[in-house]
Amino acid sequence: MELVFQEQRLEILNRILCDTVSQEQTADVIIPDSVPDAERVVDAFGTLLIRAEECSGDSAAVSGTVQAGALVVCEDGSVQRVEADIPFSVRRDFPKRAEECFMQSNCALRSVDARLLNSRKVLLRICVSCTISVYAPQQCTSYDISEPAPNLQLKRSVLPLRTPAQLGEKSFAINEVLELPNGRQEIGRLLKCLYRTEIEEQRMVGNKAVFKGALTVHALYAGEDDALYTYDWSVPFSQYAELEREMDEGDLRTELTLTSAEAEPDSQFGSRRLIVSVNLLAQCTVFHMQNVSVIEDAFCTDAELDAAFRPNTKAVFGETIANPALTVLDIEQFARAAHAHGVPLIIDNTFATPVNCRPFEWGADIVTHSTTKYMDGHGVHVGGAIVDSGNFDWMAHADKFPGLCTPDDSYHGITYAKKFGN
Repeated sequence: MELVFQEQRLEILNRILCDTVSQEQTADVIIPDSVPDAERVVDAFGTLLIRAEECSGDSAAVSGTVQAGALVVCEDGSVQRVEADIPFSVRRDFPKRAEECFMQSNCALRSVDARLLNSRKVLLRICVSCTISVYAPQQCTSYDISEPAPNLQLKRSVLPLRTPAQLGEKSFAINEVLELPNGRQEIGRLLKCLYRTEIEEQRMVGNKAVFKGALTVHALYAGEDDALYTYDWSVPFSQYAELEREMDEGDLRTELTLTSAEAEPDSQFGSRRLIVSVNLLAQCTVFHMQNVSVIEDAFCTDAELDAAFRPNTKAVFGETIANPALTVLDIEQFARAAHAHGVPLIIDNTFATPVNCRPFEWGADIVTHSTTKYMDGHGVHVGGAIVDSGNFDWMAHADKFPGLCTPDDSYHGITYAKKFGN
């Protein structure tokens, strides 16, 4: 039989690399001469900044800096900040590609800790985790048989396919003067400033990846009374990244990364305002959702079974699980063929047992068991069971089964199919 397939081409971005690397870095920080001797470390913190991304034909790299810091309690009881910029870089190789590749990185600061080496030196340790993903355009082909031959049966499945279709980036800046509300202590010394981004809404509008969110700025500062205070500001933003093609129905996912961050009070002492300058990189991925019809199998079982039937065929017999081949019978398929030719399907269900398979639910008419095996439980007695479902219409095919469908004079003229058939 000759099969004619129809081709359907799919344009996707194939992810050829996805690797996560963890890296530890350390730095020694000398406490300035203007600060008293340190007695202990009470906090460690950091902000991760991406400085550069590079993707060539056979490698991808990302580098950045962690603005790490620690709070120490000095011998005079004051809390002071020490800080250092700790660089990191990650590179991963992949098989060389002729076509242009695109990369995305997702880096996170996993931990920051600090230890006092002596009264004038602090050891800062950071752990950074970077995931590098590289995409390359790829054309895939799916094959289908839209008009199969009458005697050809197809087993199909419809699978949801979610593939990256477009990538885009957008760099943008947030420059704000944030003010403390009335009643809050003024900022005497800024000890710590951390940033958190959140995407609240994102969607595709034509060829624009539109996203809205907020930047949360968390500040820890010492007031003019030297007590410690915290305050959080939320700065909303709305941006979009232009992509090559329009995709109104695309599923958009946006990741935000800081590329620079600075914060300082607007005066050296006693300020109610914090000047914040943050640059962010938005990495947008648009996923295309579609259903793909997959042919799992193509077979001619009906045609082959039909050819096997003869005028004197009385039944079709099979095993749920064949012994010793261990092949599994398609009970529904054989039941349809048997019933189309007016004979019952008899299934030997010894191997599966009723615990694992109930052939009547799949169209079998009679089920047999060798109870010597699993059903008996110990294998020391010989026995068997024949169970009639009562579903086969014997009288409709009386010419094939005269022993069941005609009167039996030795039993007072009983017709078994009429008396006991259902």
